[in-house]
Amino acid sequence: MEWISDSYRWVLDLEEEMINRNRERRHHGNLFAMAYWRPAAAWNISLGGAINRINYSLTDQFPDNGDQSGKRHFPLIFSPRLGVNYAPSPQVALYASVGHGFSLPSPEETLLPEGDINRAIKPEQGIQYETGIRLNLFSHATQLEASLYLIDLNNLLVTKRLTEDIFTGINAGKTKHAGLELMLRQRLFALPSFPGSLLLNANYTYSRNRFIEFTDNDVRYDGNNLPGIPSHITQAGLRWNPVSPLSAEAQLQYIGSQYIDDANTLTHAGFFLAGLKASWQFFTGRTGHLHLFTGVINLTNTHYSAMLTVNAVAFGTAEPRYYYPGMPRHFYAGISWGF
Repeated sequence: MEWISDSYRWVLDLEEEMINRNRERRHHGNLFAMAYWRPAAAWNISLGGAINRINYSLTDQFPDNGDQSGKRHFPLIFSPRLGVNYAPSPQVALYASVGHGFSLPSPEETLLPEGDINRAIKPEQGIQYETGIRLNLFSHATQLEASLYLIDLNNLLVTKRLTEDIFTGINAGKTKHAGLELMLRQRLFALPSFPGSLLLNANYTYSRNRFIEFTDNDVRYDGNNLPGIPSHITQAGLRWNPVSPLSAEAQLQYIGSQYIDDANTLTHAGFFLAGLKASWQFFTGRTGHLHLFTGVINLTNTHYSAMLTVNAVAFGTAEPRYYYPGMPRHFYAGISWGF
């Protein structure tokens, strides 16, 4: 059993003039349990659930605009979960699970920009289905994981920009998220002397995220892709230890294209990033060890956006700002001493 109680004090002002002042309290009770059953050595079955109750209360301490005090009681949320694991050998494991989950509106999202209660906001809730396989092969030289997932969400929590510096939380109706995740850890070689060892870590994610039912400002976005989520993400890292104190690393990353507005009329192109790092570590006797390192980030000097503003809004005569540029090629070096 878990009980969480938070208290917040808000003071809102505009051009140094107070427009609201209040106190908000959140009470969250959670009763949960999990049971495990092993009908045979290769099987592990888990069954669990949680019951959650969430309440918000607002005390208005600024009477000039009327008393906005009130309470918000969200319905009781029940979240069951079932998981099955089957490991016929140390090299192979299969798993599947289905479960319900939810996400609470943040304390800020439970209030409107003026500080009043946001009575329209609801918790985000969904059901996730997942299945996958884990392989451990060739005396732990190869580790491979693959999983498929499907998530059906109701009342997805998103942030809506109202003006240049005013945001609010809204629910985005129903959405569906499906994807594939792959992970590979591969020991390419491991020798006691030069050329030493070379390890590969790589992962790939494909996801498709769609609005099923979503209407905003009387515009329907049913069937569109959710903005701000790339369909493809690939990362790979190579670590080479030619001799004991020396190591070299290469980091590679590809981020696929993505939409940046709900209407799917604007697209941000995919991009590739690469980085290198070399380090030398040697012991200094009883005083500990010294670590020297240097590297380069964005080796290819790629022009890309490190951050995107989804559904950016234009103000005045300025164009909407969707893109925030990432750093160009840059170098770094450092030293650390542990003792």
